[in-house]
Amino acid sequence: IGCNKKTLHHTREPEPLCAAGTAVALLGLGLVYKNTRPEKKLTQVGVVTQLLVHPMKSGKAVLVETAECLRMG
Repeated sequence: IGCNKKTLHHTREPEPLCAAGTAVALLGLGLVYKNTRPEKKLTQVGVVTQLLVHPMKSGKAVLVETAECLRMG
């Protein structure tokens, strides 16, 4: 089988370029979304005056002096 040197040439693979372009596009879209979404406004719905914990079901409640409030609750 013969080999023609004129037809042999090295080209860049399109996969790495496509992956890089996709990553840049997603980063750009994320930044646009972050900077253009409306700011969340918080509304006070109540005040905690006392927090009781029941360590055992149907047991006596225990008053909690301090508690840490996290994003999940």
